[in-house]
Parts: sequence; structure tokens; C-alpha cells
Amino acid sequence: MRVFTQYYSVWKKRVITFAVFGGCLSVVVFFSLFIFSPSYSYTRLYFLPNSSYLEAITPGLKSLLSDAFYIQAILSLSDRFDSYRKKVRWIQRIFALSLVLDPKMEDNYFFAGVVVGNDPPSLKAGIKFLKKYQYLNPDDWRIPYWIGFDYYLLGDFLSAIRYYQCASLFKSAPSFLKSIQPMLYYKAGKIKLGIVFLEGLLSQAKNKRDIRWIRKKLLWLKNINYLQERKEEFQALFGRPPHSIEEMKEKGIIAHIPSDPFGKGYYLDKDGCIKSRF
Repeated sequence: MRVFTQYYSVWKKRVITFAVFGGCLSVVVFFSLFIFSPSYSYTRLYFLPNSSYLEAITPGLKSLLSDAFYIQAILSLSDRFDSYRKKVRWIQRIFALSLVLDPKMEDNYFFAGVVVGNDPPSLKAGIKFLKKYQYLNPDDWRIPYWIGFDYYLLGDFLSAIRYYQCASLFKSAPSFLKSIQPMLYYKAGKIKLGIVFLEGLLSQAKNKRDIRWIRKKLLWLKNINYLQERKEEFQALFGRPPHSIEEMKEKGIIAHIPSDPFGKGYYLDKDGCIKSRF
């Protein structure tokens, strides 16, 4: 009798467990079919608590709630919205609440300031977000770097340089923040400013490896500047721009074409600017 009772009890638990699981599965399937049916429509509730309320929360709960908002924002990245502008605004509001609760959570800055940007308006919204909340974490070099990166994607290379320089001043900043700036000066067409920047770096450099790459990039920009000045000289003499760098050599404006330490040689683009073939 005792064996039968134990046997019955075990099977009873199994049946109940199976029934509960089957019921839950049925509910999930039913609502999935209902939600994804063509006739289904819903209204999104755009509500978030005021950040001033969150500041009064017990410190021990802030980190947990910050994680909750962060997860909500990440999940919202795949949600459908009426427009991408509304989506960016909504997601950034959630990330902002997470930052108010935990300012050191760097992923919030990255996703709200960089990941959401896929066109000029959203990139500008990312820049605005990062500038607005940078005060919460002023010791992180990545925030000005991400602002500079957004400016780079917008094609505003001088603004990108300014924020890269700001980020490079942090002690924990990586060295590439300085080495990448000559390329930005090149893209911005500000060759002489790039030369001045590199000469300043060279005067302060002590590491042999740094001295090598600075001299190499300095030679690269000086070659471009030299060819650009000779192009202007050609135009002053002949009343027209040269068709190519080779023509400047043929006309005796330059003795030889300098070698390109980075690319596959210099050339004259359609706008009359000296460029490298990368």
C-alpha cells in the first residue's frame, strides 16, 4: 500500500507539471497567433518615470534598476516605430534614465550615442546625447572619442579632430587617438594644420616607436603640401591647372615625384587636390 501511495504521488506530480506546462504553452501559442495576425493592432505606451524621482531611490536598488532600464533600451532597438526619429528619441530617454541611476555604465553612452546613429539626423541626436550626459562621467576618454567618431561619420573632420584631441589628453587614452588625427587633417583638406600638429607631437615624443610613425606621417603630409604648392605655381605660370602630377614634372615644375610612404602614390583628383592612392 505504501509503495502504491508513493507511486501515485509521483505520477500525480508529473501529471500536474505536464498540465501546467501544456497550459502555459497553449497560452503562449494562442497569444502569438493573436498578436501576429493581420487583424491585430496595438498602441505603444510612451511612458517613463521622471529622472528626479529615480534620484530618490535607495542606492542599493539603483544599480538593479539601471540594469533593468538598460535591458529595456536594448530590447527596444528591435521594436517597430512610426519613424526612426521617434525610435531614437524613445531609446535615448531610456538610456538616459539608466545613466542617471548608474553614470559609470559606459554601454549606455555607446548605444545611445553611437549605435543608434545610421543617418545624419540620428548621428546628430547621438552627439547631442553624449554632450548632454558627459558631465555624469567626465573622466572617461571614450565619451569625447565617440562624439568625435559621430562627427567623422557626418564628414565633419575638423570637429572630429577637436574631440579626438580632447580624448587623447586623458592618461588612460590609447595612443591611436593621436596617430589617427593626421588622416583627419588630410580628409579635411587642412594639410598645413596636420603638419603643425605632427611637428608639435615630434617635439614632445620620447619613445622611438612614436618618433618613427610621426616622422613617417610628417613626410607624407609634407609631400602632399609640396605638390599642392607646385600645382598652384603651375596654374600661375600656364593659366590653368595641370592635368596630372606627371605633367608638372614634364613642364619642369617639379624635379621628381616624391614617393608615398603610406599609399600607392600621389595623384591629382577632379577637384584639383593632391591625394594618396590607398
